[in-house]
Amino acid sequence: MEVNVNEQQVEVISAEELYDKLKTGQNLLMIDVREPIELRMKIGHIKGVKNIPIGRLIPKLIELDSLKNQEIILVCRSGARAYTAAQIMKKAGFRRPLVLNGGMLAWNRL
Repeated sequence: MEVNVNEQQVEVISAEELYDKLKTGQNLLMIDVREPIELRMKIGHIKGVKNIPIGRLIPKLIELDSLKNQEIILVCRSGARAYTAAQIMKKAGFRRPLVLNGGMLAWNRL
């Protein structure tokens, strides 16, 4: 039986774990799925993040196809949109989409 997108189980990464990975200089692919204007708001964004709004994610997946086996960290304001994006990516065959647990709200508490 096929698993629907909204039934996909995805992994999360804590803000602390992500901070530690970035601190060690790991080259990470991070995708922020918020709208571009949201990245310029007070809540900010993580340096080096690629912005692909969730509404444009599906057509962009073809461009990310070569990264299907790579860990990809998905970010949004609170984690909800990133979770949906991770489910979409998992359904499309991406093996390691990780959601920043608590999103930018958690990141900004560090």
